[in-house]
Amino acid sequence: MKKSTFTQQLQSIFNTRIFGRQIYHLKEVDSTNNFALHKAKEGAPEGTLVLADCQYQGRGQGDHTWYSPKGGIYLSIILRPRVSPSDINSWNMMAGLAVMETLRDYIKGNISLKFPNDVLVDGRKIAGILTEMRGDFKHIHYLVMGIGININFQMHKISEKLQAQMAILRLEGPEYSTKVTFLQKLLKNLEDCYLSFFGG
Repeated sequence: MKKSTFTQQLQSIFNTRIFGRQIYHLKEVDSTNNFALHKAKEGAPEGTLVLADCQYQGRGQGDHTWYSPKGGIYLSIILRPRVSPSDINSWNMMAGLAVMETLRDYIKGNISLKFPNDVLVDGRKIAGILTEMRGDFKHIHYLVMGIGININFQMHKISEKLQAQMAILRLEGPEYSTKVTFLQKLLKNLEDCYLSFFGG
């Protein structure tokens, strides 16, 4: 897959050890988690990052869908921690804290974590995390952590019911340029939490 300019920009500024060393940037995909799970099964290395401009079958916790129009951030990261499957719920919370830390640089509202996988601003959902595992009851073969963040949505295209439930981050400037800086901070915060939690 040929690297996009966006991918090249990201890799040139990332200050991470593991996350984002390999990147797949997709214009559209059913779900970044589905794509990442397929790549993980093929043996993609830990830290592989999958990004999509939009998803047409974005998934949330349980049977919920994740509204994923163009503009938002939709990503999945392949993880291969050497820990027990019982640790995964705790990791979800740590990832949520990393997302919160990143958003604090951009938002002045009250940012909170709703267990197990939602990040809220003033009680409205701005981000969600979905971690999926492949393995057995004793061993993790690999994890895929998916994150969706509501950014720069066109409000007139969203139903009033959905608008009442969501918070949206506005990033000023060219679409990809503003996302590069945000993603740099997000990936660094996520990796710091990951290495601290799982060791590395």
